[in-house]
Amino acid sequence: MNEPTLISAHAMFNGRHARYAHRSQATGTDMAFSVYLPPQALQGYRVPVLYWLSGLSCTQRVALLKGVPESTLQAIYDERLRLNPGAEALVDACKRAGLKTLLVSGGFTFFTERIRQRLGIDFTRANMLEVENGVLTGNILPQPWGDICDGAEKARTLLEVATLMGISAEQVIAVGDGANDLKMMQEAGVSVAYKAKPTVRRQATIAINEGGLDRLLEVLKV
Repeated sequence: MNEPTLISAHAMFNGRHARYAHRSQATGTDMAFSVYLPPQALQGYRVPVLYWLSGLSCTQRVALLKGVPESTLQAIYDERLRLNPGAEALVDACKRAGLKTLLVSGGFTFFTERIRQRLGIDFTRANMLEVENGVLTGNILPQPWGDICDGAEKARTLLEVATLMGISAEQVIAVGDGANDLKMMQEAGVSVAYKAKPTVRRQATIAINEGGLDRLLEVLKV
């Protein structure tokens, strides 16, 4: 195992917080992690240790998929992927009203393209996994717009599609549930937090905390 390199260290809550970098043998990528030593540990006392894995970039997470058969993705789609309640009703109502729909995701095109075909969604954007001989390589393929569909790319996609349609962002409705949806939601004229975290709900125009996505139809009246 490579020895970690200290990036920074400073006092925190009477203890010490340090951040390290190292080359991960599992992902084959550079990673970073933090260690917090409470004041009791600095005084020589034994203290419980809590480990958790967080903050992995999209590239690092995908690297962990190296060697997974592509058929596993199909099994996940067939057996585990479930649409949010009301998704089909919402998309159908939008189509009847002449509205265009966009699915932009930090997930993978393997799933978003199947959902697009299933629901008749007009536009999608997501990350594309590289596959060789039926096996995932652990890499993300570049696409004409870029490679990683993160929060900034979600917002850029919303603006791009609005321009393509000849409308302003004020005429767009954006639905999200996580922090990486906030930039996109902030660009839209109406933002909807669907069963979202408190910080997202506070910044949204509308919050749906119960029921399905089709509850948005009560507001839009389409």
